[in-house]
Amino acid sequence: MSASPPPRLSEYDGFEERTRLLYEARDLGLMMLDAGGLVTEWNRGAERLLGYRPHEIIGHDVADLHVIDGPEARKVVDSWLQEVVRVGQHEDEGWRLRRDQSPVWVSIITTPLRDEGDELGGFLCILRDAGERRHAHLALQKTAENLEQLAATDSLTGLKNRREFDRVLRTIPRERFAVIAVDVDHLKQVNDEEGHEAGDVLLRSVATTLSLLVRGWDVLARLGGDEFGALLPGVGPDEAAKVAERMRIAMHSVPSTHAEISIGWATAPAGADPRTVWRAADASLYRAKRSGRDQVVGGEFAGDEPVRTSGLSNTEMLAELFDGGALGAVYQPILALGDGHVIGYEALARPARVGATDSVESLFGMARQTGRIRDLDWLCRRVAVGGAGTLPGEATLFVNTSISALLDPMHDVDQLLLLLSWARWPTARVVLELGQHERVADMPRLLDVLERYRTLGVRFALDDVGEGHATLAMLAAVRPEFVKVARSLTMTASRDASRHAIEATLAFGRSSGATTIAQGVENEFAADQMQAIGIEFGQGFGLAKPAAPDAVVDIAAAWAARAALRPLRPRG
Repeated sequence: MSASPPPRLSEYDGFEERTRLLYEARDLGLMMLDAGGLVTEWNRGAERLLGYRPHEIIGHDVADLHVIDGPEARKVVDSWLQEVVRVGQHEDEGWRLRRDQSPVWVSIITTPLRDEGDELGGFLCILRDAGERRHAHLALQKTAENLEQLAATDSLTGLKNRREFDRVLRTIPRERFAVIAVDVDHLKQVNDEEGHEAGDVLLRSVATTLSLLVRGWDVLARLGGDEFGALLPGVGPDEAAKVAERMRIAMHSVPSTHAEISIGWATAPAGADPRTVWRAADASLYRAKRSGRDQVVGGEFAGDEPVRTSGLSNTEMLAELFDGGALGAVYQPILALGDGHVIGYEALARPARVGATDSVESLFGMARQTGRIRDLDWLCRRVAVGGAGTLPGEATLFVNTSISALLDPMHDVDQLLLLLSWARWPTARVVLELGQHERVADMPRLLDVLERYRTLGVRFALDDVGEGHATLAMLAAVRPEFVKVARSLTMTASRDASRHAIEATLAFGRSSGATTIAQGVENEFAADQMQAIGIEFGQGFGLAKPAAPDAVVDIAAAWAARAALRPLRPRG
C-alpha cells in the first residue's frame, strides 16, 4: 500500500500503449471501472481468470463478482473504492466468483485514474490468481495449528494432556463447576504381569470409555501414568456424583478383568480457585483408593480461602495491590464472526504475578466481600485506559466496571473525564461493561448516572447476560449499546433452553439497536453456531486470547482466511 498522491492519466508515459499490452495479456487480468464501480474494460487475462467474456461483464457492477450478495457486497465495494481514493494505490486479496460460481482467490491492485482537472474518472485494477500463495500461507498456518494441538495432546490416548488441562483450569468461566480425578486401579499389576503393551491397551480403553460419558464442551485429559482428569462447567454436586458413578460402573463392561477405576470429585461455586478445588478432588480420590478401590468419593468444596498459583491468597494479593503493588492490563479482541475484523478490545486487569489467561474472578469476589470493590475497580480502570494507547487501529475500549463504583460519588463522571484526558483517549471510544454480580438496589439512580455518562459519548455494555443479575429485565431498564451473551450459554447453545435464552437476548438487541456479542467462543463450531442463530460478533479463546498491549496484533486477516474457507452461501 502506498500513500503517494493518486496518479493522473497525463502522468503515465505511454499510457495507451501500456494499456494495450495489458489488454492483450492472458496471464494478467486487467479490469477498468468507472467512478461508480461499473466495469468498463475487461481483458483476456481477466476472462481467463474469472470466465466472463467482455460482453457478459462490461456494464455490470463489480459487486457481482463478490461471494456475498446484495447490499452487503455493495458496502464492501464502496469501502474498497473509498480506500483506493484515499491512499492512492491499494492492494488486497480475497475470494471472487468465476462465471460458473466457483470461488478463486484473487490479488487485486487498484489505482484511481484522474483527469487533468483532478476529477476521478475511474479505477484501473490488475488481477492475479493468488491461490498458490494463499495455499502456502494456509499450509504454514495449518502446520502451526497442528504443532499447537500436538503440544496439548497425550500421544497414547489422544486426550488433552496435563499441560493443557492445567491451562484450562486457570481459565474457568464465571460459573459453578465440577472436577473429577480418576485413577486406574491395578495398572502396575497389568504392566508387570502382561507387559506394558497390555497396560497401554487398558489406558486407551479407559480413555475411550470416559470420553463417551462427558459432554462435548467438557474437558477430559490424561494427566500421566494411570491418572485422568475431567472438568465439567456448570455442574453441581448431584450431577457430578452421577457422572462419576456412571464412569465407575461403565468400566466394568470394558473387556478386561482389570478395568476398574477409583474416582474423587469436587464441585465449587463460581469464582472458587480451580487449582484448590482440584486438590480437593484429588484428596477425595486418595480416600477412594484407601477405601478399597473401585470407589467414588466426593463433595462440594468448602475449604479455606484459596492460595493462588502466585503463592498469595486473595486477601494478601489485594493488600499488596492497595499498597502500590504492580497491576497491569491485557486486552482481548472482539471480532466480527463473518470476516474477522476487530470492533474493539476488552481490557482485563492482571496483577503482576498473574498470567494473561488466568482467571481473577475469585480476587474480585474477595474485593466485593470485603467492601473494596470500588477501590479495586478504580485501579483497574486506570491501568486499562493507560495501557490502551498502543492498541492497533481506532480501537473501541471495553472497560469492566462495578455498579457500586459507578454509583459512588467519589468516582463520578468528572473523574473518568480526567483519566481519559490524561490518557488522551476519546470518550466516544469507551464502553463501560456492567457486570452481573451486583443487584441494583436503586435503579432510578443508576439510570440517571448512565445518562450523565452517555451525554459525554460513553457507551455501555451489559456483561454475561443470562447469568446472575444480568437478566432481560435489567436489559430493558439499562438499554445498553452492547449486549454480551454469557459464556455458559454460548458453550451450551445446543441445548434448547440455552438457545432460547440466546435468541431472546438477540431479539432484544435488535429491537433496541444494541450490538450483541457472544462470549466464550472457544472454537469454530461455537462461532458457526452463533452465526447460525444470528449473532455477528464474538469473543473467546477460539478467536483470540488476551495479551499485553505490545503483543496484541490485528488478527483480522488470519480470521478472514478461516472465514473464507467456509461454504459459500448460495446465490439467488
